Amino acid sequence: MIKSLSLLSLCFAVVASAAVDRFPVAPTTADAPYPRGVAVSPRYRVLVQAAEEAGVWEVASQATATYKLWPDYLDPETLPVKHAETAVHVAQVDSDERVRVRVELIDGSQIETLRLKPTRLRELEATMVRGDTWVEFEIEPYWVTRSVLVEINAPAFDGDALQDGLMVFLNPPSAVPVGRVLRLPPGVITADSPHLDELNRLLIGEDSPYDALYVPHDTIIDGRVDVRKPGFTVAGRGMIIGSRWPFAKAVPDWRERYPAWISPDGEWVRPLLNYRSPRGSDENGTRFEGVLVAHPYHFCVGWAEHNENLKTFGWRYSSDGVHGENKRGCFMRVNDDATYVNDGSIEDCVYWGMVNGAVFQFGWSGSRDNNTPVHVRRCDVVRGEWDNLPNPGQDGLGSPAGWTPPVGPSVAANRGVWTATFRSAQAFTVRNKVFEDIRVDAQVNRLFYIGSRTEEVSYEDFVFRDIWFESVPHYEGGVTNVLRGKETVRGFVFESVMIGGERAESLEDFAPLDQRNVEGVQFR
Repeated sequence: MIKSLSLLSLCFAVVASAAVDRFPVAPTTADAPYPRGVAVSPRYRVLVQAAEEAGVWEVASQATATYKLWPDYLDPETLPVKHAETAVHVAQVDSDERVRVRVELIDGSQIETLRLKPTRLRELEATMVRGDTWVEFEIEPYWVTRSVLVEINAPAFDGDALQDGLMVFLNPPSAVPVGRVLRLPPGVITADSPHLDELNRLLIGEDSPYDALYVPHDTIIDGRVDVRKPGFTVAGRGMIIGSRWPFAKAVPDWRERYPAWISPDGEWVRPLLNYRSPRGSDENGTRFEGVLVAHPYHFCVGWAEHNENLKTFGWRYSSDGVHGENKRGCFMRVNDDATYVNDGSIEDCVYWGMVNGAVFQFGWSGSRDNNTPVHVRRCDVVRGEWDNLPNPGQDGLGSPAGWTPPVGPSVAANRGVWTATFRSAQAFTVRNKVFEDIRVDAQVNRLFYIGSRTEEVSYEDFVFRDIWFESVPHYEGGVTNVLRGKETVRGFVFESVMIGGERAESLEDFAPLDQRNVEGVQFR
């Protein structure tokens, strides 16, 4: 195992010393059933054992909890049509040693086609054996979570939605934070629990006596976690589920204010797992680690300084993944921008693009130069299900006076791997972003849209190094790559960028390309 330690892990004490720590199923009661959109998986059984001890499989001792997540929402009008009926299944295990995983179909179906992703994890393919209803493979541990997509019977066209995909997460051993910790009990934490208030919210105020919240493997919070205390830690392997709320955009005046039953103090953005600095302060130091967040009514996770080993799932428009300065070992399958690249660092993350949103989003607002260096490295895109259909959730929020929604291909400007959808009327420049060792194991709809809605933004000093696209994008419906700057696009370096097996050696290799004011681009 790689022995690197993150800044986050230094603040924890390891809980499990066993080589393989499987997850028990979260217990339920009549008064505390699973939240809507969550159930024990009726399709998959996942067994795990230490690779060096691999032998006979025993369901009773080697199974780990496997759940089905699907968009059982009150507001189907806010769901993309092709994702309204999709489900995803998740299984997790903690280990600091290599493990062997057995996935069994238990619903009577059979495996017709099969891929294991990301291809970066070479041990997956090297150790895979399969039958008609099962597959086995091994995963090497790492200092952050390994995310594996078991892609069974996927559609032939990558832009179509995969039904019933399975995500297997190999986490490092879970740990309880140091200090005074609020540790939740097993089971489903509902509005009847003393831990949640009348807004189905576990609120950590700035005067809380606790330093951290620990959500164990077999705990599900049927609500949201709202942190207002700087330096606070939320950790564990449990789940935070938000399917009980109507989506804010279903309310006609949502642009003015979120409704009181979601945000009584009228905040604009309320992720399911959220940090907000106390009024009059910008102090942070908050850490989110390990938990799974699904079914947000807006964003999944927001604004902690350090984010590690998080898993996020969302079907609605605007269900962004993880926002915050530093992201490591996180997984994002969301129906909007997975994460922003304005500052901090992004390492070892895995993405599953849906119909809407970007993998790496430079921003929507912005009104001044962004010179902050950002380094993104060792990231994977395991699916990209984008298309060019208009987004019915399109709005002019934050746009300058007189702004009108664009028409044609630009309606889907925020769909792709790298996008910049700035809508500010201010002229400014974005600089100093490096993307290194990015692998895209799918045929996506475009490489990049680096421009702006108002054509006021310029770009300088970007590096794309060791970038690998499995296939040439399909560019459905007239979608193009975009590289446009108000004054200039300058200092871009493309080093070892491979698209469908061919090295990009000039801008012509990004065709169809809409470019303006591009100068000094280097290919290596």
